[in-house]
Amino acid sequence: MRKVIRTGVAEFTYARTVQPRPKLGAWLEELSRLLAINAARGRRERLTLIQIYEELRGLGYEGGYDAVRRYASVSGRALKAPVPRPPSCR
Repeated sequence: MRKVIRTGVAEFTYARTVQPRPKLGAWLEELSRLLAINAARGRRERLTLIQIYEELRGLGYEGGYDAVRRYASVSGRALKAPVPRPPSCR
């Protein structure tokens, strides 16, 4: 807020467009594979993100849970297509 008041410009933009993933970068392929396998499982058999994170840690991943959670959220939104629903009968 202080920047906007001092400069007199009402619009402030964020310059970075690509989020760097220094520790997760090498593990993206493995994480994508785990997420795809997990999505194919039945609802009750799916792993939580904590369990997927623990599995990655067992393979040697040294990054944080939050990076895994953010990637899963973004990739999940990209993979999910809207499901057409039949019109309701009233």
